[in-house]
Amino acid sequence: MHVSCATPKIMAMLKLLGFCAATALLANACADTIEQPDAEAAPILTGEYLGQTPPGLVPQLFAEGVISTALHDDGAPSFSPDGREVYFRKWAVPHDVMGFMRRDADRWTAPTLFREFGRYIVSVPIYKTDGTGAYFLSRRPLDGIGEPADYNVWYADKETAGWGELTALGPALNTPGNEFPHSISASGTLYLQGNYDDALGDYDIYTSRLIDGSYEAPQNLGAPVNTEFTEAAPSVAPDESFIVYTAAGGRESYGSTDLYVTFRSDDGAWTPGINLGLEVNSTVEDKFSALSPDGRYLFFVSHRNADRSYVFSDLTYDELMARNQGPTNGQGSVYWVSTEVIDRVRPR
Repeated sequence: MHVSCATPKIMAMLKLLGFCAATALLANACADTIEQPDAEAAPILTGEYLGQTPPGLVPQLFAEGVISTALHDDGAPSFSPDGREVYFRKWAVPHDVMGFMRRDADRWTAPTLFREFGRYIVSVPIYKTDGTGAYFLSRRPLDGIGEPADYNVWYADKETAGWGELTALGPALNTPGNEFPHSISASGTLYLQGNYDDALGDYDIYTSRLIDGSYEAPQNLGAPVNTEFTEAAPSVAPDESFIVYTAAGGRESYGSTDLYVTFRSDDGAWTPGINLGLEVNSTVEDKFSALSPDGRYLFFVSHRNADRSYVFSDLTYDELMARNQGPTNGQGSVYWVSTEVIDRVRPR
């Protein structure tokens, strides 16, 4: 699809920041036309984190064939604080879709599409640490009618049978530009990425504190974390002791985007970003991290899963199709790793 209002630079940045499918949202396609998957065909999954074998210090593909599939993963999954629900985004045609699974008793339901808030929801829920509600990124028109708006932050209470009403946050946070929230601290401070007038680079990390029930205007985290390059998708620890984020451009790195971490000192200052190393990052794209609710694991999207162990001329057509119908087709897939990798690079 061609979108005349999107310049090559804007499209390149949207791709970097995981909003590749945002252009398709402009087509006003409706998610309600997408069929639900066949529950009988889904594998039986039990236990925490879909019953997957916990990873160590080496990243592992997460939930192959269920969450990590042939479709491009456009962000890390979001688990509810009690670990009984998971939401995940897929880059699909005609636009991004959000998958959902719930743990009933000990068994996880088959993946379905989350449609409760309609077609304009772009992000998985950013849960408050107490689980009573969550924040969403959405292009829903602020007045509820008309064409898609810019990217704004919305909130909904979590209820026993689903979600409460979706409400846009105030104008101090939802500026005339785009807001890209990514995580929240236990105190309620939102961490987001933005390219406001005071940005040091293409995109910077910002915070917005909750003061007397309202969110303040985004505040630039500043140097040395933010640079003249790109810092995005901040995943903050609940106690705000560290932030894992995606960085790109102009620095020594292993791939086109790498995961970095910054630690908060006793005096409140942030350390310069530290690359999580080749044990976590790869020679391709690694990005869009999220911490598990219990703090034990780091989820992220990686393109390391491409199967390059063959010569194209050696394949039959059926073999080529088989290799490209799973998570080894080079699209982004979800990986997870123990958060011990963060402690290993912490300054002593």
